[in-house]
Amino acid sequence: MLPLQRWLPPDQAATYLRPYSEFRTLGSRIGMDVDPQVLAYGSDRSGAGVFTGGRVPSLALENPRGSTFVEGDLLVDGWLENMGGLVFVRGNLVAQTLYTSGYLVVLGELRVRRLFGEDEPYGTYIFGDAYVESAVFSHNHLFDVWGRAELGAVVHDESDGHEALRQRLVTWGMSPGSRREDIQDDVRASLRAFAERWGPLPEEWASRRYTLKPEEKKLAGERDALVKALE
Repeated sequence: MLPLQRWLPPDQAATYLRPYSEFRTLGSRIGMDVDPQVLAYGSDRSGAGVFTGGRVPSLALENPRGSTFVEGDLLVDGWLENMGGLVFVRGNLVAQTLYTSGYLVVLGELRVRRLFGEDEPYGTYIFGDAYVESAVFSHNHLFDVWGRAELGAVVHDESDGHEALRQRLVTWGMSPGSRREDIQDDVRASLRAFAERWGPLPEEWASRRYTLKPEEKKLAGERDALVKALE
């Protein structure tokens, strides 16, 4: 896991998120907003851990204690997994492959070669641009983008059917089983294998950094003041 900076109880986690008023604006693709209360409460009102971003070989975002707030860009040379977690990235998220079955909110851009989104509870929300070469969304996993969306081949089993999902996985080079549980295990293993085979991120991707937009600078100042008050 990433280095932990500090732990925020729910009230302080809500204060941390307060400057991001754009959470309450509607996304461009499916018209969803983002609920900061869910992120602030964490698991059973446990709050959130603030973790330091950076560049890592591969990463499983495992934080059973509560929500995960990532400070800064998160660059993953290999595979990235979010197994049901509540995750907020205050920057860009760049990886070779991404498997997510939880709540994933990215303030900057998302850039991945393969994306598999599983299950409905919350979904994946990108406030910046999203570049995905190939994506599969299973069991009504929601995906919304506020910026520009450059999505390659996309299959959603709710609209395209389960067989279309299985065929897409075959084109990824997989041999998916028939049971849902088997498919999830196969997908995770295959995405890990793809990422390891592809090697480190292209330098064009790895050099990308999140920069504040003019309209966000005021929000950033408010946020920094709130964070200092928490320390």
